[in-house]
Amino acid sequence: ELRKLTTAQLQGPWQLPAELVRRSLSAGARTVEVELQRSGLKVRDDGAPLDRDRLRALADLLDAAASPERRHRALLALEAAGALALLALPATDPARVEVVARGGGLSRRLEFSQHGRCAMHEETDPHGGRGTTVTVQGAEIALARARSFTSDACRFAPGVVRVDGEAASDGLRRYLAAREFALPQHLLTGHVALTHRGEQARIWVLV
Repeated sequence: ELRKLTTAQLQGPWQLPAELVRRSLSAGARTVEVELQRSGLKVRDDGAPLDRDRLRALADLLDAAASPERRHRALLALEAAGALALLALPATDPARVEVVARGGGLSRRLEFSQHGRCAMHEETDPHGGRGTTVTVQGAEIALARARSFTSDACRFAPGVVRVDGEAASDGLRRYLAAREFALPQHLLTGHVALTHRGEQARIWVLV
């Protein structure tokens, strides 16, 4: 049942990299690097680090030794937090997952192996870095489709997003003009921009 619920979060495994980028941008990242391979991916950002509670919920969801009740509580917690990317991770049936979150002088690391066990470590981080890195190995994500979908989904991102070293977004700098807007009654924020070539003027509203 848990596998069905997590699988339902995605149209397909090729959507996972884009969801991880969206998580990074929601955390205030200005730069997101995506590396895609046939059997895995890595998403690295400079946003606010993934907090301890969400890391613990993800660990419980991945850990096959955790009780069904505990895993279900973790799923509900991530669902309530809108953490679609984290909910979707177990659905890819990965062989290994590593999440490293750095910020505030601390480094938190979650490690999951195919044996079904999860471990979490927290230590001081004297280098004072900031950001979250998610590495997934042994998951078939349909490489070409994942690359295309991620590039398309991120082209209006408010930060710089690179997919395998190529810019999918430059933080809305490739436009003649751009303005931020907010529709508080719909809990929606975004940008209105005029492109310099390729498309007629139109408004894109993305949720």
